[in-house]
Amino acid sequence: MMNTTNNKLSEQDIRKLSIRWMALSQVSWSYNKMMAPGYFAATYPTLKKIYKDDPEGLRESINTSLIFFNSNPHTSHAILGMTIGMEEVKKQEVLETVAGLKTGLMGPFAGIGDSVFGVIIPTIMGSIAAYMAIDGNALGAILWIIANIIVIGVRMKLTLIGYNLGEKIVTMYSDILSKFTNSAMILGLIVVGGLIPTIVRANLNSEIMIGELPIDLQAMADSIMPGLIPVIFIVFGYKMLGMKNMTSTKLIFIIIILGIVLGLTNILV
Repeated sequence: MMNTTNNKLSEQDIRKLSIRWMALSQVSWSYNKMMAPGYFAATYPTLKKIYKDDPEGLRESINTSLIFFNSNPHTSHAILGMTIGMEEVKKQEVLETVAGLKTGLMGPFAGIGDSVFGVIIPTIMGSIAAYMAIDGNALGAILWIIANIIVIGVRMKLTLIGYNLGEKIVTMYSDILSKFTNSAMILGLIVVGGLIPTIVRANLNSEIMIGELPIDLQAMADSIMPGLIPVIFIVFGYKMLGMKNMTSTKLIFIIIILGIVLGLTNILV
């Protein structure tokens, strides 16, 4: 059970947060933020209660809730719970930690959630239910409904577990909070950095001749830093987004046109 003696949030508030995340996590994607709009929509009513008498703090928290976020919608309930639990106790003091926590955990939690809730449960329970339904046994449909009800219960429980854990992090372990912040930020940078060469595929397809010796430009780039070309594209994208009147939609078209031109000229493959 939650200790609500000194808390502004009740167990009902956390339950409502969980329900909003189930309803909104997948319905409001954006090109450059992924699930962040859904994250904001789910947490905003809770944040308003936490920052009831602090409008400036609420604005800062909203900006944090709108940073890039993309994870499995089932297991990320725990992330929502943790961040809300931390903000309730320390408010703006932990926003940097919250940002690092979201970035650092969204990848590992996505891997677990996609495997368990995206593959294992649907495959096993769905197969059993389907074979029973094929044989005309109505219990198959009932079994599938029961399985989904249990999944919903697990998701709501994950939010509560995350909330209690987040509260403990900033109360019982406040002395190691700075180390936790640095670790979370480092982990976040590692995750984002690891995404660049795996998601952005760009290789040079040109050789230059120095005398009679052919030089492989891609091999040269890899010797400087593996994934150098994708990193250049990422930096280019960030710089472009910082320009006035530039939007993510415009940038997407620019990248598409640039990719077509570089591909047709056989510079990139």
